[in-house]
Amino acid sequence: MRRIAFLPSAFEDMKRWSTQDPKIYQKIKVFLKDMERDPFSQLGAEPEPLKHDLKGLWAKRIN
Repeated sequence: MRRIAFLPSAFEDMKRWSTQDPKIYQKIKVFLKDMERDPFSQLGAEPEPLKHDLKGLWAKRIN
């Protein structure tokens, strides 16, 4: 199983989105499940390689 890393503030954001923007919250949940199966899937957004100190890591935009 793959490991998905979060910044501590991400959990606060998820909690806020669950009540204030349920559409984004559901989109994130779908992204997370998809990334566990295939991190390079282009479901919803194309993965982007990060640069500089984060080289070797990837990100997806949610909005």
